[in-house]
Amino acid sequence: MPDWVATTESRPYLLEVGDVVDVHLFDHPRLTIGDVPIQPDGRMVLHLLGGVEARGRTTEGLAELLEREYREAGVMDPDVVIRLRRAAGLRVFVGGEVNSPGMIAHNGNLTLLAALLSAGGITNEGSRGSVVLLRDPGDGSPPLQTEVDVGALIDGEMPAPPLQPYDVVLVPKKTISKMNLFVEQYIVRMIPGNMNYNVGFSYLRGRVKGDGLPGIPNF
Repeated sequence: MPDWVATTESRPYLLEVGDVVDVHLFDHPRLTIGDVPIQPDGRMVLHLLGGVEARGRTTEGLAELLEREYREAGVMDPDVVIRLRRAAGLRVFVGGEVNSPGMIAHNGNLTLLAALLSAGGITNEGSRGSVVLLRDPGDGSPPLQTEVDVGALIDGEMPAPPLQPYDVVLVPKKTISKMNLFVEQYIVRMIPGNMNYNVGFSYLRGRVKGDGLPGIPNF
């Protein structure tokens, strides 16, 4: 199994719709506000500033933006800290021949086997010996991909690979024997460009539909 499968390095988290943050302004308690949701349009609503675009920014990047905005609004020496209270975007996608395909929450400690179980397990038509794991390397290059024998995981012959947020796990039909053919027919044509969560993963969020492909739900 490739070395990258066992890698658990964290990538900078980009705020997403549905996330909830706290906004702290030191020395300005009246402007401090907790439990601020990022709305469907990607904006958050704050005292004095109104709507501010938050989606796609890190917490540090959002803090820097708010410091500029508050300064322009007349606040003296704004020192902003953003605390992520609830993350809606930490997820992986499990599809193909599983009983409940879709998004699975990533709580920081999720293995491939646990993700499959959360998706209802592999159907009778699914191939346990050739489950596909796709991972966005985060640099704009094509997704990394490998084939995992789930039977070997269950038998304890190998450790269950840890998943990273935004990983894609796909179970092909037993009749599809070659991983590359499965990825080409069912995945690559559906992913525009790369697998960056906010761009390429948009097909999981409804901007590009599954087109009725087996086991790939239309969101």
